Amino acid sequence: MQSGTPKISVIISFYNKTELLKYIFAGLEKQTFTDFEVIISDDGSRESEVALVQELMANSPLKSQHVWHEDAGFRKNMILNKSVVHSQGEYLVFIDGDCLPHPKFLEEHWDLRQKKVTVAGRRINLSANISSQISVDKIKSGYLGGKITYDIVMDAMRNKNPHWENAIRIQNKFLRKVFLKVKDKGILGCNFGLYKADLLDVNGFDERFVHPGCGEDSDVDIRLRNAGKKTKMYKHLITVYHIFHPILNTEGAEWHLYEEHKKNKVGFTPFGIVKKEI
Repeated sequence: MQSGTPKISVIISFYNKTELLKYIFAGLEKQTFTDFEVIISDDGSRESEVALVQELMANSPLKSQHVWHEDAGFRKNMILNKSVVHSQGEYLVFIDGDCLPHPKFLEEHWDLRQKKVTVAGRRINLSANISSQISVDKIKSGYLGGKITYDIVMDAMRNKNPHWENAIRIQNKFLRKVFLKVKDKGILGCNFGLYKADLLDVNGFDERFVHPGCGEDSDVDIRLRNAGKKTKMYKHLITVYHIFHPILNTEGAEWHLYEEHKKNKVGFTPFGIVKKEI
């Protein structure tokens, strides 16, 4: 890792799953782009897990910090805002605590960066079979940059898993221009990057969203657009691999707030990093 102020702050949404965090750290230690810091954005993990997180940080060469608050339900947006405040990088990259980065993940985010543009990637969903075989040693040996693609394709052929083709990475710039178009499509909270200044322009994440489903991605996406910024979505590049788990219950998601922001062209939220009276 380089010393001084990092160019990128990688913000990892985390809650009680230190074993998966070990995999993410292993993946980040293999990055081709090295000028970054790691912020573990912890939505109230229990004391025993916090101790494991501290141990992981102490034994890793990564520059990292742990931002935590007490567990009081789903307050992901609140802890994300606190993490943004603590971040030192001019560019922010957000991933979830169950997503593993390809070795070129940060290099590609940095190369694609643009002011007033959110760079959105997609995730490749791993099967339960592949997920169960992931290990720190495997990742450190280069698995995420190589054989995992073969395993995904073979697994898809046996089990007919959909969207396996997303695992195919197209890095050649000429081939990308021929076969792929950059799409104006929404972000996923598990894989997006933008300049910190752009996120501060809309006051970060709206903390009234207290259920998973839309507040940490769809809402901030629409507000960034309302503030005059663009979103560019790239497939077959800036890859993260999503560890298998049952689908989360998103019942109760505050879609009405999202619809209000969309209808009223809201960019800046008074319920974000800086609290303002309305």
